[in-house]
Amino acid sequence: MKRFVTAVVVIGMLSLSLGGLVIAAERMCGEGVCRGTSGKDLLIGTNGKDRIFGLGGPDTIHPREGSDYASGGDGDDLLRGAPGNDRLFGDMGEDKLRG
Repeated sequence: MKRFVTAVVVIGMLSLSLGGLVIAAERMCGEGVCRGTSGKDLLIGTNGKDRIFGLGGPDTIHPREGSDYASGGDGDDLLRGAPGNDRLFGDMGEDKLRG
């Protein structure tokens, strides 16, 4: 018989499931660098200059206003630019870049 132990950690808007795969994380990024997880993330930037990295998993990234750098990483990602000089990058997977 297989046994699994799961713990849930909540830090601000970040939610992780430990003891298995990371299911999802939702995070409002402060100005500066914001990193997702190896799972499915929703990462939302600020109106300032952001650097957002989705890492693995199918991520949705909204840099918002400002001159931002956003990279989805591996997985099927959706990156949506906003007003400003955004640089959007996909990676492995079927990515959608809208700016």
